[in-house]
Amino acid sequence: MIDSEKLVYRFNSDRNTFAELPTFHAGQWHFVLGVDLGYNDPTAFALCAYHDYDKTLYVLEAEKHPRLDVTSVAERIRGFQARYELDSIVIDGANKQAVEEMRRRHELPLRAADKTGKSDFIEIMNGEFIQARIKLHSTRSSQLADEYAGLIWDERSVKREEHPNCANDLADAVLYAWRLCYSYLSVAVDPPPKVGSPEWHEKEEEEMLQAEIRRYHERREAEADSWGMTVEEYDWATWERT
Repeated sequence: MIDSEKLVYRFNSDRNTFAELPTFHAGQWHFVLGVDLGYNDPTAFALCAYHDYDKTLYVLEAEKHPRLDVTSVAERIRGFQARYELDSIVIDGANKQAVEEMRRRHELPLRAADKTGKSDFIEIMNGEFIQARIKLHSTRSSQLADEYAGLIWDERSVKREEHPNCANDLADAVLYAWRLCYSYLSVAVDPPPKVGSPEWHEKEEEEMLQAEIRRYHERREAEADSWGMTVEEYDWATWERT
C-alpha cells in the first residue's frame, strides 16, 4: 500500500467523487477539455465542468487511448464538441507540429497548456481536493482515479517531480483544464431541495402561501379600483361598513 504522504494528488474517493451534477434554476455550465498528447504513451482527454453558482469543479469524463494519430485525436475532440459547448480546448503543446496540424487542417480552436510552475499549481489543486471542491464522476473518470491512487513523487529527484514510472497522462490533462476553469469565481448557492423531502414540502407550502397573499392583494386593488378609491380609502370604507 502506498504511503499517502508520497502521493502527488490529495484525491480521496469518499470526498472527491459524484454520481450526478447538481441542478440549478439559473446561471449556466461551462466546459473545458484538457488534452495530453502521446503516442506510445496514451493520449488523454479530460472534460471538466463548473457552474456560475457552484465553486466545485467536476471532472465529467476522463479517458486515454494509446497510439492515436493526429486525425484520430482531432476526431475525438470533435466528438466532445458535438456533445458539449466547450469554452476552451487546452492541449499539451510539446508536439508543436501535431498541434498546428490540428489547428489548421482540422480547424480546432486549441490553446497551448501553461506548464510553468507545475508542482506549485498541483499544491493549489490539492487544497481544492481537501476542501471537496474538485470531484470526479464515479464511473466515467475511474481511470483518472486509478492514476491519482498510484502517482507518487520521485524521492530521488532534486526537483519536485512525479516518479517517471507512474502514469500521469490523465492527471496532466485535468491539470491543464483546471488552470482554465474559474469555479473559484462562482457564487455558491444552496441547491434546490430534493423533490418529496421535508424541505421541499416546506418550500412548496411557503410558495403557496405567498401566492395566496398576492391574489388577496390583487383582489383588494381590483375592488378598490371599481369604486374609484385608493386601497387605503377602500379599506377604511370597508371597516366602517362592518
